[in-house]
Amino acid sequence: LRVAVVDGQTSKEVAHFRVYSKLLNAWSKDLEAKLQDSSELVITDFSRVSVEGFLKFMYSGDIPDDLGTASEVAILAGMYNIQEPFALIVEKVNAGVEPQTLLRMLEVANMHSDSSSQVKS
Repeated sequence: LRVAVVDGQTSKEVAHFRVYSKLLNAWSKDLEAKLQDSSELVITDFSRVSVEGFLKFMYSGDIPDDLGTASEVAILAGMYNIQEPFALIVEKVNAGVEPQTLLRMLEVANMHSDSSSQVKS
């Protein structure tokens, strides 16, 4: 399966990744349904780094150390009803977070407010 990262403003592809579709399908029935008759998943309005982090999470179960990027990973995962990254972020925040990191997380949430409203709590 090909995962393409597309800039929502320019409609240009900024990166792409090759992934094992059965792995993605195992994480999410929503993804499985979306990919049923497709060999490509197009993700817009997320950075290459956050999409890469999302895919790495699906392979390893780990989220990025940078909580700003991890927040984007969680929002992206939530769009496909994958809730595990949120729990991992809560663990990291409960362990202690610097004020500037918290500010970055809030900025990310604000950037993706339309996407995050689709996320189930």
